[in-house]
Amino acid sequence: MRGGMEKQIVRILHRKPDGRVVRQAGEVRRATPQELVLQRWFTPGRVAVYDGLAAPILPGDWGLLFLSLGAWFHVRTYHRVSGALVGMVVNITTPPESPEPGVLSYLDLEVDVVRLPDGTVRVIDRPALRAAVEAGWVTPDLARRAEETAATLAAVLSHLPGPRPEAPHR
Repeated sequence: MRGGMEKQIVRILHRKPDGRVVRQAGEVRRATPQELVLQRWFTPGRVAVYDGLAAPILPGDWGLLFLSLGAWFHVRTYHRVSGALVGMVVNITTPPESPEPGVLSYLDLEVDVVRLPDGTVRVIDRPALRAAVEAGWVTPDLARRAEETAATLAAVLSHLPGPRPEAPHR
């Protein structure tokens, strides 16, 4: 991750424990040696609601994806076209890797931390993580790390004021 990447498109390989790959992309908003911030735009389609937020996807919605070098999680914020916050989802993942220039890849460890605009914080998808362990896709040690990371982040997020969205760029 480096500076001078603004406006470039980065492809994201969001790998699931069962082998599926969810392909996404985002436009670089900020790049430092330690952090990459991508912006994405959403339209209602095959997926009608934001995972974990139970909020509908509306035309013009946008989001920011914050990826930090070496981190076992990344933060996603979702916003309406007006900038109003829909919510925050912290995905617990393996640290991002770059298998080739312009591509980031990580393994989704299923469990997520959700923070709603009213400050409510929940850890979600624990059954999916347990199922991945039972299927042999995630090791018990990796699952333990995911659970500990989620618990720590939930505690931190429950004591913070709401996030402030950055203005959307087009």
